[in-house]
Amino acid sequence: MFKFILKKLSLALATLWVIATVTFFLMHAIPGDPFASEKKVPPLVKAKLMEKYQLDKPLIVQYGNYIQNVFLKGDLGISMKIRGRKVNKMIANNFPKSFTLGIIAMAVSLAVGLPLGTYAALHRGKAKDSLAMFVAIIGISIPSFIVAGTLQWIVVIIKQQTGNSILPITGWGEPKHLVLPVIALSASPIAVIARMMRASMIEVLGLDYVRTARAKGVAYYTIIIKHCVRNAILPVITYLGPLFAAITTGSFVVETIFSIPGLGKYFSTSIIDKDYTVTLGVTIFYALILIIAMFVVDLAYGLVDPRIRDGKKRGA
Repeated sequence: MFKFILKKLSLALATLWVIATVTFFLMHAIPGDPFASEKKVPPLVKAKLMEKYQLDKPLIVQYGNYIQNVFLKGDLGISMKIRGRKVNKMIANNFPKSFTLGIIAMAVSLAVGLPLGTYAALHRGKAKDSLAMFVAIIGISIPSFIVAGTLQWIVVIIKQQTGNSILPITGWGEPKHLVLPVIALSASPIAVIARMMRASMIEVLGLDYVRTARAKGVAYYTIIIKHCVRNAILPVITYLGPLFAAITTGSFVVETIFSIPGLGKYFSTSIIDKDYTVTLGVTIFYALILIIAMFVVDLAYGLVDPRIRDGKKRGA
């Protein structure tokens, strides 16, 4: 078990380093610099800013200093556009908002997706199955920003017709502000979970132990809930790793549409402004969350199935 954990940790660190390296050089490959758009900045002031943020040094030196600060000190640097703001502090202040929104959306995705997929599997080949999968296909096909814009449009239309605003279309601070962005964020995961659960349930329903339980007279719903669902949910658990990372670190577009002060706000503006440190910092933080989530999933599977932990294939 120790070797398994050590192997996963080593792979996680290597992955994080690769992501940091690729992102660093891609950001610096974009023409211009963070101060190119500030035409009113005198050349001398711009030179001082370039020196302050070490942008006047050779690229390989900048890279070495950045990697050293990140991996040895945990310092993601200072924003080049928002004066005096450390990237670590920006993430610490705004991640809780993205996390709150994401974790609720994830809970809604599971609460709706699992029963929907199970329901479709139990009515395989019937109209109910087709209807459930049609809804799932729509959820997968329509991007979250389209769902978000459509929801806002519906609320505005209702307000114009009735004179009452049932839900706020932007803002943060009250539970009602969560409703529309949660729906927009959870639409696609609901569809994915439903399709995965349906496929897995259909496979489990055809296994020998299910037929044996039926032959012994075990109650139908007892078989479904205690046996089928518990085994069919395993593929969904695998999906929860990347889903947790993606949905809790903030959907950049959705947060921008609903004016939510999460990580998405800073990430989207940092790319436009060429704010290297913020873009790099949020990317590395996102990658870290994803790696941790996947590590926990791998660890859980390693505990459940020793063959995975020992690097053996199923059925070997």
